[in-house]
Amino acid sequence: MKKKDFVPLILSMTGGILFALGMCMTMVWNMRIQGIPVGLARIALPLSA
Repeated sequence: MKKKDFVPLILSMTGGILFALGMCMTMVWNMRIQGIPVGLARIALPLSA
């Protein structure tokens, strides 16, 4: 695996985990104010890849 392929892979995986965390925060744990920015961070990470 080349380094140029590894960085987008890690950023995309981190974005997916942040999206899941944001969904859990808003729907399960009733932490909407904190969960929405975490979920929106999911959009920024794959775009930076």
